[in-house]
Amino acid sequence: GKGSGGGKEHAVNLNGADFQTKVLGSEEDWLVEFMAPWCGHCQRLKPEWEDAAKQLSGQFNLGVVDATQEAGLAQTYGVTGYPTIKLFKGGKAGKKKPIDYPGGRDASSIVNFVQGLIGDKPIPEVTSMAAFSAACPEAFSGICVIAFLPDILDDQAKGRSARLEKFAAARKTAGGTFRFAWVAGGENAELEDKLGLGFGYPACVAVSPTKKRFAVMKGVFDTANLDSFLSGVVRGKESTSEVKPWPMKFGKYPAWDGKDAAIPVEEPEEPEL
Repeated sequence: GKGSGGGKEHAVNLNGADFQTKVLGSEEDWLVEFMAPWCGHCQRLKPEWEDAAKQLSGQFNLGVVDATQEAGLAQTYGVTGYPTIKLFKGGKAGKKKPIDYPGGRDASSIVNFVQGLIGDKPIPEVTSMAAFSAACPEAFSGICVIAFLPDILDDQAKGRSARLEKFAAARKTAGGTFRFAWVAGGENAELEDKLGLGFGYPACVAVSPTKKRFAVMKGVFDTANLDSFLSGVVRGKESTSEVKPWPMKFGKYPAWDGKDAAIPVEEPEEPEL
C-alpha cells in the first residue's frame, strides 16, 4: 500500500481457510481485527495495526479478516461493527471463546496489551543464530536485552532459575520497547570478547538492532539495577559502542533442560596388577 515502503506486511491477512489452520488450528495466541475496506475507522487503524505487528514480529501474531469477504466468520464471532478486535488464546477453550480486545486503537496500546500477555511466558534462550533472529529481529526498532548467565555447573538449576526470575521481573516493568533473551555464558567466547564481557557472569547487554550499537550493564545482576540500566539506555545515559560485525554471531548449543548439571564423573583408574 501507499507509504508502506513496499516491505513485507507483518499483520497476516486471513481468509476463511487461513483462519481455520493458522488461528483455530494452532496452539498460538492471535489478536485478530475484523474489518471492512470501506470503513474509515479501519483505515485509521491499519497503519497502527501494522506498526504493532512489526514491533511484535516473531513474538505474537496479529491478523486481519476482511469481514465483507468472510461473512461467515464475522457471523460466527458476532461481529456487527468495524473494526472489531478479538483475542483468540492458545488452547481449545481460548479458540472457542475469543475475548474482546479492551485497549486503545493505537500501536503502543496494542503492543502494551500484548506485552502483558507475553509477560508470563518464559524468556527465550539463544541456542543458535535462528533463535537470536527470532528473539531480536533485524527490523525491531526497540532494544534487545541479553543476559549471559553462569554455566549450569556453577549455578545449578536453583541459581539459574533465581536469576531468570530477576530478569523476568525486569521484563515486566520494561514495556514494549524491550525484548529479552538469555544465553549460557562461555558458549560464545568470541562474541563475549567483542562485547567486553571479560569480567564474568552474569552479564547483561542491551543491543539496538537498527542502530547496531550496544551497552553493557555495570554492577550487580538484580531487578533494581536492571531497571535503572534499561531506563538509562532509553534516556541515552549509558555509553554505547558499535556492534562489529553485525549480526552478532551466536553458536549452536543444546537448550537447557531446566535441570541441574550432571557432575562429570571421573573414571576410576585401573589398579595395577
